[in-house]
Amino acid sequence: MTRWLIIIFVVIALAVGTVLATLPNRRALLSSTMELTEEAFDVPNALRDYLLTLSDEELVGQLLVIGIDGKSLTDDTIERLAELRPAGVILFGRNVSTAEQILRLTTALQNSAAEQELPGLLVAIDQEGGRVARLKRGFTTIPPMGELPGKTNPAGARSIGEIIGRELAAVGCNWNLAPVVDVLTNPSNPGIGDRSLSGDPNVVAEYATAIAEGMNTAGIAICAKHFPGKGEAALDAHYDLPTISVDREHLEEYEWPPFRILLGENQPRRGAMVSHVVIPTLDDELPATLSPAAYAVLRSEIGFDGVAVTDDLEMGAIIKNYGLGEAGRMAITAGADILLICHQLDRMTAARDALLLALAEETLSREELARHGVRVLLLKLSLGLPIPGLADYDHAFEQFCAYHSLDPTEQRSLLTEKPPLSVCGSAEHSALLREAGVIR
Repeated sequence: MTRWLIIIFVVIALAVGTVLATLPNRRALLSSTMELTEEAFDVPNALRDYLLTLSDEELVGQLLVIGIDGKSLTDDTIERLAELRPAGVILFGRNVSTAEQILRLTTALQNSAAEQELPGLLVAIDQEGGRVARLKRGFTTIPPMGELPGKTNPAGARSIGEIIGRELAAVGCNWNLAPVVDVLTNPSNPGIGDRSLSGDPNVVAEYATAIAEGMNTAGIAICAKHFPGKGEAALDAHYDLPTISVDREHLEEYEWPPFRILLGENQPRRGAMVSHVVIPTLDDELPATLSPAAYAVLRSEIGFDGVAVTDDLEMGAIIKNYGLGEAGRMAITAGADILLICHQLDRMTAARDALLLALAEETLSREELARHGVRVLLLKLSLGLPIPGLADYDHAFEQFCAYHSLDPTEQRSLLTEKPPLSVCGSAEHSALLREAGVIR
């Protein structure tokens, strides 16, 4: 019996070897499999090791995205970058005019970061369409998202995402804080309204996914907002702290399906914005931005392991109830990866100092901050941004691409060969909108 078992085993082994010998590119196939199983998961470890070589100030800085003043790189902005060492900047109307001006500004910002040996900057912006569009003059006008399902199909929505993405890439922005995936269950919602695609979660999920795919195709990272969902809110968080008294079944049926579809597969170049809204079902005291319970749902139930960024901590919902230092420390402790602070330098400094104090008092550890920083650097790696001091950057980029089934050569071309400025507001983009049925 043993002899026959040996013979059968040998025959099977020879057959398997014959099949493998006939497969095309078998060496590449086996090599790719080995890379994915043995090496790809070393990328987060390499990023963590890099982060732990940074000073406390540099480590904390990689958890901040900050606002700046003016339409050109000033000495004050250079000093702000040097002092805070941020992961990125966010642009508002005060920072933008023409496409040429914006490209000069973003190029100067990245050059300044490089001169200061900072990792490349996330350059964030809110370019949703409709009333929330920072880039206007000389750019393609995108209608409110709420109009899209009545005018076009998901393929048209994908074209709109690509139009937005190409124009952002042309001017040096790499992270669009969009799409809005709040489901408009309260039509009187003052902060959302026609920014929402629909009151139907399936429509929101389908169209938002298409828009996100279009922007990702252009090499732009997206940010699904505002988790855990604020479509039911009756107050605008810009001015006060909303409370949404819905049960968990409502959250499961309406608010969370779009987030699950957009974020559940851990696709690259995707982030999530956590909102200033109290949902007593999750936490009867804290807004989601500061609530461990909200981040636990995002990670464990939605299945998202990318960058979680707070909504602007200078909104009325926060500053009327918390100091910026306190809010910043609470958000990071709860599970946020990036604090978004858009306006005043003293508030940015307060948040930074609160995290440094937490490190000194050992209520936060460098290892905890590095775990957040790894997600931030993975996002930067996905965008091809430089990370000075990271050993074998090219290898890390290739392994990142292998893990996400992306071709590294194609990705390098996408991220380095930016569209020309002439795409902004172009006739080609208007034609795509007409083809999609969005304009006549």
